[in-house]
Amino acid sequence: QPGEHVHDPACGSADFLISAFRKLGPSMENCVWGADNSEQAVQISILNMVLNGDGKTQINNMDSLKSFSNSKSKKYSIVLCNPPFGTKIVERRFEVLRKFDMGHKWEFLPSGKISKTDVIRNSQQTGILFAELCVKLTVAGGRIAIILPNGYLGNRSADYLALREWLLRNTKIVAIVAFPRFTFKKSGADVSASVLILEKRIK
Repeated sequence: QPGEHVHDPACGSADFLISAFRKLGPSMENCVWGADNSEQAVQISILNMVLNGDGKTQINNMDSLKSFSNSKSKKYSIVLCNPPFGTKIVERRFEVLRKFDMGHKWEFLPSGKISKTDVIRNSQQTGILFAELCVKLTVAGGRIAIILPNGYLGNRSADYLALREWLLRNTKIVAIVAFPRFTFKKSGADVSASVLILEKRIK
């Protein structure tokens, strides 16, 4: 909607942001934001946005996980993201892991429920941390669309159960849209994935 701010914390070449900008045109010029930790990706994103009529190009070369702060980070109406994911793409920095619930270890309680502990993990999949980041960057009542591998949604191990529990506590699941098996094969990712469309809960 006009006036809503859209953000992609791992924007790559800014395809999601370009689509958002095209949706409403110049009225979105001050409302489209992006970040990526690759300087080359940021340069491509800025060029793409300019070529599509965005004169502001509010895209920054920034490590979204490292720079996040609960108290200081800007919040957005809509967050769109296709984060880097996979069991080999992990975050090991303590200063990053300690900021996220999914950077902590979770344990099963006698009741069968799963709960976060105070113990910081040695590592966590980057895609899992980005799922939490996207929700935290969204205003209450805002919307999130994030592409995640189907293993995050169906695997029964503690890591994935913890992620799903966290998402259910903090968002309402509006839709899960599955992609065909080889959607990302051209980019070298032979993985089945879905887009989660979420609404952040108003607490």
